[in-house]
Amino acid sequence: MISLLQTTQILVCSLIALRLLTFRSPASSHKPLLAALAYALIIAAAAIPIKALFQISSPISPAALFLQIALCAALFCVRGNLAQLFFKKNKDKKMRILILGSHGQDVSELQYLLTAAGFKVESDGWFGEATQATLLKFQTDRGLVVDGIAGVKTLTTLRSGSRAIQHLSEADLISAAINLGVPVSSIRAINTVESRGEGFLENGRAVILFERHKMHQFLKEAGLNADALAEKYPNLVNPKRGGYSGGTAEWLRFDMAMQIHAESAIKATSWGLFQIMGMHWHALGYESAEHMKQAMGESEDQQLDAFVRFVKSEEALLKAIKAKKWAEVARLYNGPAYKDNLYDVKLARAAEKFEAMA
Repeated sequence: MISLLQTTQILVCSLIALRLLTFRSPASSHKPLLAALAYALIIAAAAIPIKALFQISSPISPAALFLQIALCAALFCVRGNLAQLFFKKNKDKKMRILILGSHGQDVSELQYLLTAAGFKVESDGWFGEATQATLLKFQTDRGLVVDGIAGVKTLTTLRSGSRAIQHLSEADLISAAINLGVPVSSIRAINTVESRGEGFLENGRAVILFERHKMHQFLKEAGLNADALAEKYPNLVNPKRGGYSGGTAEWLRFDMAMQIHAESAIKATSWGLFQIMGMHWHALGYESAEHMKQAMGESEDQQLDAFVRFVKSEEALLKAIKAKKWAEVARLYNGPAYKDNLYDVKLARAAEKFEAMA
């Protein structure tokens, strides 16, 4: 009679073999050595149920079974992709954003992922109108922002199978547009050009930028000796702009600044997708600076809500968005140097594109 341990081992090894057998890698990312390893694991795993089928018994170790269960769980977590299981991704390498006209191996992988998700498209390595149309259908189906752009969030959803709950959705943009009384195409354009693309870091914390010169200003306003603190903590308190670390390192600066004076630190930080400064907390209707900070850490929807609040508090900005005066929108939102980065041109082109897609 087959024992419970043997039954468990047969089931686990069968799952390992099936998960590896059903994984399909796009040609652009096929790795012969990993394929050979996969075949070896399939043979080793399949041997267990095959032996049981022919009533060939072999000793079983609880430790070996534990390792097999761990391998099975890991394979299902990475959907059978050994490359993800054995090789650490380079976190410093940014994922390429794919748009109409893009081409190459990344596009081939995008097309493969779309087809695997049930949205069939020819894998030719060219991001043409057919690929864009298919991508729009996928984004609509998954509740993503429907912009026809394969950015980080769309690609992550394709690979994981579902949209992360923190990510912005098309419904969020529609709600924002209704709230402001402007076309959804205008909100999509602003989100494409003016947002950072991602409101959260890999560690799950909101994207921030700590401004030490603002910290100096707010400490003074709070009645503290900002100059003395600047001598002691020049990277955190300084009348001059600078000291930026970027990414997760900004949180180290922010957490240290919080130890000096919490409210000043929050006010001196820009938050989330649209980098709204904490100093606006009162004008935006938050109960406190801390309340705004907590909201920015909840979701990109909350970060979009902060943007909507900001626009509603700036009458001239809202008026410019409604009139589609993109140069004025760019100037009011980015300051007088907006032309250096062609924000007005980018906003106008994005708005035109999304109006055509409506």
